[in-house]
Amino acid sequence: MTDRSDRPIVDGVGHPDMERRSMPHLAIITMKIDVRAMLPDERLDRYVMGDAALEKYGLAQKGQFTVRGYDEADCIKKIKYVLEEINGKTRE
Repeated sequence: MTDRSDRPIVDGVGHPDMERRSMPHLAIITMKIDVRAMLPDERLDRYVMGDAALEKYGLAQKGQFTVRGYDEADCIKKIKYVLEEINGKTRE
């Protein structure tokens, strides 16, 4: 039997026999943002905008967001969707 403190809790009820991948999942995604000017030959400028410059746009160089899923597969599916949206590629 699982230790009482390790039992997953779903809707306020402990489920000692629930598989880990069936439990609700939370992903924490951390990003670093580098904004640079593009030179006429398409190379990137060496200067990276710092927090002070980004602040006027309401951004910072680092950020986090979370993705929640009702189980492991749902969480991963949502992560993939968010990343594809950020990248501008939506799969159907």
